[in-house]
Amino acid sequence: MSAQMLDEHCDASLTTIYRRLEDLLEHQLLQVETAVRSDGNHYGLYEANLDHLNVTLENGDFDVELARRDDAPDRFRGIWDAMQGREK
Repeated sequence: MSAQMLDEHCDASLTTIYRRLEDLLEHQLLQVETAVRSDGNHYGLYEANLDHLNVTLENGDFDVELARRDDAPDRFRGIWDAMQGREK
């Protein structure tokens, strides 16, 4: 989804949307791919970088469980590290 598409669906300014997108990118909760229009201009397409997010509230305490998607190189590195006894 592009920032313009988010702007059409959210009650926020485009500046605010870009700030929030940058925050989510910084925390690796989004990934962005650059798309090119037929006129040569480019824009970002954003996609969630999560398998799941679970937030629970119990006895006044929040518990957050977050699982990010790993790309193929990350999965390979994890397997290699586990074989070498260096699990993360």
